[in-house]
Amino acid sequence: MDVTIEEITIDPKIVGRANGLDVVTVQTYADHMKNGAIFPPVEIVSNGDTLWRVDGQHRVKADEELNREKIEAKVKHGDRHDALERKT
Repeated sequence: MDVTIEEITIDPKIVGRANGLDVVTVQTYADHMKNGAIFPPVEIVSNGDTLWRVDGQHRVKADEELNREKIEAKVKHGDRHDALERKT
């Protein structure tokens, strides 16, 4: 399912990366995406109102860098607690 990137909630406690984004990885992903590479869907937990991203921060940022409005996501139903449990 495609979701609108700006609707995705980035919760630092769910993301779980102390070192944040790796700009080289983001650029590499964006370059591959421009050349037609297909990446796995990002993982989202949603309660119907909020979309919490639990995996795929570099893919989301690469799509943003390419000015894309939507990204493919695997969406599981749940709440913020479920998103915290699913983080990688």
